[in-house]
Amino acid sequence: MEAAVYNMRGALVMRQRVEGTASLDMSATPSGVYIVRCGGKSLKIVK
Repeated sequence: MEAAVYNMRGALVMRQRVEGTASLDMSATPSGVYIVRCGGKSLKIVK
């Protein structure tokens, strides 16, 4: 399965293949609001 992270402008910030339980390393991304899409679901993240 693939997880994709988008900023609030809709630009792809990162894409990562994930299996089972996984974590995304967003330490290199600036603070802000992001949308994570994975497996047909979306989640809002505030960093």
